[in-house]
Amino acid sequence: LRSPQLLSLMDERLQYQTIVDGRAGTAMPAWGFLSAQDLGDLLAYLRTWRTEQVKLSSFRQAVGRGSGRRGERYYAEHCVSCHGEDREGGLGPSLVSPEFLRLADDRFLHATLTRGRRGTAMGDYSFLGARTLGDLVAYLRRGYTGTVDGTGRRKIAGSEFSGQKLYSSICAPCHGDRGQGLIGPAIGSRDFLAAASDEFIWQMAAYGRSGTKMKANAHGTDGTTSLSRQELNDIVAFIRTMEEDPVSLAGRATTPGDPDLGRDYFKAYCEPCHGQGGAGGNGPGIGRPGFLSQVSDGFILAMMMSGRDGSEMKKFGRGGFVEIPTAEAQGIVSYLRGKDPDEIGQKYVVGTADNGRILYDSQCRQCHQKGSFAPDLMRPKFVRAASVGYLQATMSLGRHESAMRSMIRGGGGLLEMTGKEINDIIAYIKEGKE
Repeated sequence: LRSPQLLSLMDERLQYQTIVDGRAGTAMPAWGFLSAQDLGDLLAYLRTWRTEQVKLSSFRQAVGRGSGRRGERYYAEHCVSCHGEDREGGLGPSLVSPEFLRLADDRFLHATLTRGRRGTAMGDYSFLGARTLGDLVAYLRRGYTGTVDGTGRRKIAGSEFSGQKLYSSICAPCHGDRGQGLIGPAIGSRDFLAAASDEFIWQMAAYGRSGTKMKANAHGTDGTTSLSRQELNDIVAFIRTMEEDPVSLAGRATTPGDPDLGRDYFKAYCEPCHGQGGAGGNGPGIGRPGFLSQVSDGFILAMMMSGRDGSEMKKFGRGGFVEIPTAEAQGIVSYLRGKDPDEIGQKYVVGTADNGRILYDSQCRQCHQKGSFAPDLMRPKFVRAASVGYLQATMSLGRHESAMRSMIRGGGGLLEMTGKEINDIIAYIKEGKE
C-alpha cells in the first residue's frame, strides 16, 4: 500500500470506499462496522505516507535550474508509457504541440504534476521531488523556441445556456457529456479545471492542439467548425459550470477500446496472475464488480502501463518486460468493464500443497481434526464451499471471540506465518486429500 505509484493514484475517496465496502470474493473484508472516528484516524494515518506537495515557489526555482538531459532520463522512467517515446502522445495527450507549450506555464504544469488528475492515468508526482520535476519540465520544453504565455487568470464571460448547446454538439462526442473524457481528455475533472485558466480552455477550443485529434474551431482557422469569439466564450462559461458538480470517473466506462481484442490480451498477459475474468489469484481480483465500481479506467491503465513498485505487478508500457500497445491496453479495460459475469472464475491461490501438508499437520490439525472442538477443514462440503478469499481472511485476521487467532506475520497471534505459507496451507486444503 506504500507504493508511490499506488499512492499517486489512490485518493482518499478510493481508500475510504475500499475499507468500508471491502472487495467481495477476496481476502479484503468490509470494515464498515468501524466508527467514523476510527475510519478518520485510519485515513489520517494513511495520509502520512504521502509525500508533501512540492510548493510552487520551489517548483519554479527547480524549473529555472532544470536539466533537459536529466529530464529525458526521468521521462523515460515515469512518463513514456502514456505520453509516447517522443512526447507525441498515446494514452495521454501529446506534450510537444506548440499550442500546448505556449499555454502550459509553470503554474499549470505545477498543478498537473503535483496534484495529478484524479480519475485518469495521470497521478500525483510530488514524490519525485522538486529537482526531478524541474528537470522533466526542462526536457518537456526542449526544442521549443516560442514564448511561454499562460495568459493569466482572466475570467471569460459568456452564456452558460448557449454554451451547453454548443458543447453538446461539438465537444461532447470526444470529451463526454459531463467532461468525463472519451477520445479526448477529462476536461470536467476537478483537477483540470483548477489548473486551467479560462484563456487556456478558450485557446485550446479555438486553435486546437496539433499532433492530436483536437482540431481548431475558431472562425477563419479552417477547422472542424467556425465559431465566433462569443460562441467560444459561451463554451468556456458552460465548462466552468462543471466545477459546481465535478464528474466522478470511478466505475465509469470512458475508454474507447475493443473488448474482443482486450479479451485475447487479458487471457495472454493478465489471467495468469489475475485469474479467469479477473477473479483474482496472485494478483487482485480486478474483474470483480466491487473493484470495478471503485476505480476509474485511468487507474487501471496507469497500473497496467507503469506497474507497481514493491509488487509482482510489472510495467506493461514502453520499456516493460512485455509491451502492450495503447489500443490493446484500452481493449483490456473495455473487456473488464463489459464482460459477462459468467466469465469470472473462482479466485485461485498459488501454493505448494506438499509444504502446506507439513504446515497443516504441525499448526492446524490439532484443533481442526475430526471430532475436535474446531471445524474439520478437510470435510468435502467445507472444501467446496470455502472460497480462497474466505480462507485467506480467516487465517490472516482470525475469528473474533473464538480460539482462532491471526496467523499472519505482524497479526499479533501466537503463530506468525508468511503469506506464502498461508497460501501453501490453503492449496493443501483445496486439494481435499487426507
